[in-house]
Amino acid sequence: MGIEFGTAAAAGRGDAASRHLLVDLAHRVTLDHGAPIVVRSAPCTDCGRAHGAPLVTGASRPLWASLTHAAGLAIAVVSDERPVGIDAEPRSQPATRTRDIARLLGTGQDVAIERWTQIEAVLKADGRGLRVDPGRVRVEGTAAELEGVDYALTSPCIAGVPDDVIVTCAEGGAAAAASAP
Repeated sequence: MGIEFGTAAAAGRGDAASRHLLVDLAHRVTLDHGAPIVVRSAPCTDCGRAHGAPLVTGASRPLWASLTHAAGLAIAVVSDERPVGIDAEPRSQPATRTRDIARLLGTGQDVAIERWTQIEAVLKADGRGLRVDPGRVRVEGTAAELEGVDYALTSPCIAGVPDDVIVTCAEGGAAAAASAP
């Protein structure tokens, strides 16, 4: 019970390895090793196509899951306690991308990529992703807030993730946890 992180080599978004990783993490969180857990993508509220957040069903209790891709890896988190979001980005980015992100977030270029992973992790934990203006997320150290909901931010050390990849996990506060998926 709790929260589990993991990685798998990924061919791309929505690939079988990503789904298998989420199923494995769900089994580890719930200890329901024989449960018929299924992972699918939530339908997009804009276009209706299945490319939204991962939905995990078939477990003995509600689960929250999040998935990101970086450095050829699927990096995932599953929790049975509260909403979670995960994001990862390589530290080295093209200068124009770092500059554009810094401008968007109103930060220095030296912290832009890390701040972006923090904000995107919160938006994923919130469940609406980039349909919410990233400027509405407030980050202070290892905490963030979005619309009155608090999130704890961590930089988990996950086996298999290269040192040059920034990973941030956001865990939703009590207000968010009241609404199970």
